[in-house]
Amino acid sequence: MKSFRFLMTTLLGFAIVWISGFAAFSVDALKLSPKLPLQGTADGIVVLTGGAQRVSTGLDLLTQGRGKRLLISGVHKDVKPHELLPEPSRPIDLGYDAQNTIQNAQETRGWVISHGYQSIIIVTSRYHMRRALLEFAQRLPNVKLFAYPVSSLTYAHQEELLLRILWREYNKYILALVRAVVRYGALQIRLT
Repeated sequence: MKSFRFLMTTLLGFAIVWISGFAAFSVDALKLSPKLPLQGTADGIVVLTGGAQRVSTGLDLLTQGRGKRLLISGVHKDVKPHELLPEPSRPIDLGYDAQNTIQNAQETRGWVISHGYQSIIIVTSRYHMRRALLEFAQRLPNVKLFAYPVSSLTYAHQEELLLRILWREYNKYILALVRAVVRYGALQIRLT
């Protein structure tokens, strides 16, 4: 009986922590605002496809001179350049290799290295930004990252849809944190 009570208390404690984390994550995601370089520009702008307003926001930032070059990462293989780019002569690169956030970070790493960039602006949805920053920071440890979240989720969405998207993204973020901790631990073991 004691072991059952202990198990139930542990599960209840775990559920409270998980739900509290979800509440904090949701509040943060809904109020997250852009953080641009205080002076000048970043070297590059990276847009992660998959949500409304991301590409247009990236193009606007490029037009404003906030970065020298734009990478749109995770473009579907069937999308033609003229379908995304109003002016093909602009300094814009399309990345077709990424299908998830980890691959976005890997694709961006190659792009950043090939251009010798030291700073980038990341454009993605508010609910996706924390996980994107986590994945990018692991793969680009010496590159300054500026978050530029867009509001692809609004209160006009049905509450159920909003909660479902936030819940899914929160769980993905927790998994990304676990992967980061394991990866860091593995690196520490290798270094000793």
